[in-house]
Amino acid sequence: MNARLVLPVPPPEAATRAFRVAEIWQVAERHFQLILLTTLAVVALATVYVLQVRPQYAATSEVMLDPRKSAVENSAAVLSSLSVDQPTILNQIEVLTSHRLAGKVVDQFHLERDPEFAAPGLAAKLFSPAIEPRETAIDKLRKNLKVAQAGFSSTIRITVTSSDRAKATQLASGIAALYVQEQLETKADAARNANIWLTQRVSELAAKVKEAEAAVQKYKAEHNISFTAGGTSVQEQQLAELNAQLTVARTDYDDKAAKAARTAALLRSGGLASAPQVLSSPVIASLRAQQAELAREIANLAAKYGPNHPKMKELAAQRADLDGKIAQETARIADGVRNEADTAGSHVGSLQKSLRQLEDANAKKNQDSVELTALQSAAASARAMYQAFLTQYSQTENQQGILRPDVFVISASDVEEAFGPQTKLLAILSAIPAGLLLGLALAFMRDRREPELPVQPAPAPSMRRAEAPAAILPEMGPRAADLVLAHPASPYAVAVANLLAGIIKKATPPLVIAVTAAAPGSGKTTLALSLARAAAQSGIATIAIDANRSAYHLGLMAGQVASAGHSGYGIEGFINPDRLSPALIMAPNGQISSYERILAQPLLTGMLDSLKTSLELMIIAAPPLNDPSTASILALSDLAIVAIDGRAPRPMPAGLPGTRILTVFTHHR
Repeated sequence: MNARLVLPVPPPEAATRAFRVAEIWQVAERHFQLILLTTLAVVALATVYVLQVRPQYAATSEVMLDPRKSAVENSAAVLSSLSVDQPTILNQIEVLTSHRLAGKVVDQFHLERDPEFAAPGLAAKLFSPAIEPRETAIDKLRKNLKVAQAGFSSTIRITVTSSDRAKATQLASGIAALYVQEQLETKADAARNANIWLTQRVSELAAKVKEAEAAVQKYKAEHNISFTAGGTSVQEQQLAELNAQLTVARTDYDDKAAKAARTAALLRSGGLASAPQVLSSPVIASLRAQQAELAREIANLAAKYGPNHPKMKELAAQRADLDGKIAQETARIADGVRNEADTAGSHVGSLQKSLRQLEDANAKKNQDSVELTALQSAAASARAMYQAFLTQYSQTENQQGILRPDVFVISASDVEEAFGPQTKLLAILSAIPAGLLLGLALAFMRDRREPELPVQPAPAPSMRRAEAPAAILPEMGPRAADLVLAHPASPYAVAVANLLAGIIKKATPPLVIAVTAAAPGSGKTTLALSLARAAAQSGIATIAIDANRSAYHLGLMAGQVASAGHSGYGIEGFINPDRLSPALIMAPNGQISSYERILAQPLLTGMLDSLKTSLELMIIAAPPLNDPSTASILALSDLAIVAIDGRAPRPMPAGLPGTRILTVFTHHR
């Protein structure tokens, strides 16, 4: 039987979600006034708050980091400008939000006497009563200060919020100005440190020059050395010339060696094309001009000819030839630079060798003159170094770019109202969903506190007469079950919805409900169909089963037409959709004998177990309580609803099985 049962119902997970949505909707309907009043109260409170809150103004200034580098030669180790990479920008943001800079702003604008910034908060009064007004102002200023990078640029936005427009403008401009001034002071400190270091070196070299020249004069006096009219001897003249040539050669070698090293580094990195010697070469310039002209010609013909066209191949060969010539010329220039350095080095070695030979040859003859020349050379070298550092010192003193800041104010304070009309309107509108959520939460809390329907085990007969009904249904006409869908706001439909909500509020699906009556004609079949339609309409997978052997009216009431010639049906042959709702209706459809075999035990139990695998709610329209078959149906049910005709109420009979029972008054006027 189970293998043949295929029902058009949603899966249990979707049904459970629909069950929850239906429960929320029913709670909202029952407590509509509470939710509406709560929402109006929240909106009113938000409106009052928005109207009472003090306006806030946000002033913004913008500063830009300058990527300019210092132009002072050989001073990179002493002075450097700021780079504009991301870590540097983040570091500058930390400087702008630092306690030290905030303290300078507080001191400059006397914020320690401003109530907006100096007045401590409640937490500070309770836990830090001895805090100084200056520290309070610094903390408040840092809280009201927002510093951020403008996109991916090197611009930094400084925003200060205050209740006073002019004050916000003044503070934003003041912070930007102090930041620029601090950068300028940093550069000035660097310049002073450079001057101090160069001054020390110049002083040391000046002392060495003085000492070397004094040694020369002392040696002349001790050895009674005199000079000819020309001021020197032939040997001394030669030595002096060689020393001068050697100094020039060393200077030339140092310059050419530096150029060779730079060229070699560019050659290793693949950037030799950017070397000054290459850029200034007329041959390279001519070849590159030809290369550019050839590239334009290739671009013009590319759209006309394909890459395999003879003309395109010829142009490609010419371009490859030009590239080869440029590479050869570049390599030749690099070799020339290296050869010049080698030649200069050889020249220095040659001069050094000649100087040593001349000194050896004249050592014995004019040892005194040689010693004097050496002293004079040392003095000359010391003076040359002294002059070089003195020139460097003068350049550092006169360099104007060193004392320029690395940041510039590019935008004055731009003020806007931080809590303006649009923000206030957004705050009021945001209170509407917040009020709805709060009202729904209060509705659920109130719903949970309300007493449950009187569902209880079957009481003793003496208690049944005084039992309170679970629901009272108003006048029930012949089409009362249609009102659940056609007129959901009618008294009857509302009463059925409340009865269903009370049943499923804490129920765990699947649930089997038997609807019976104390006496025939009490409206139990109408009630069963009404409950099934209300449950299915709210998203609960539901089936209504007609088990009233004395009078099968459920199928006719649901709009199903009896058919013949279908003996031997299984369960699915008797299940059809309701004409008005998503509920399923199980009725005999004219096949009484086959249908009653299914309702007999143990087939009835197996059928209910099979239906529980795909449905959440099974409502059985059972016979009246005086029917012998009713007891077996009630024993299989989780809940029994007993319809009592309000026009002529009768007590329920004793001896019912231990099923939970609800009583419902029908036909109430």
